[in-house]
Amino acid sequence: MTGERVLRTLKLIFNTILNSGKYEPAAKYDAKLIYRSNESGAAMIEKVMLIKR
Repeated sequence: MTGERVLRTLKLIFNTILNSGKYEPAAKYDAKLIYRSNESGAAMIEKVMLIKR
């Protein structure tokens, strides 16, 4: 899976969660993902940072 594909998938997941209403307070934050490629070239997420808009 390429890094861009991982990011698109995670964005879809986050948007689905936010739109469900369960995590409405999180709507005021952006998620910044820190990732790197491992030895085989697969993207690995190291950290998710929530940044207030």
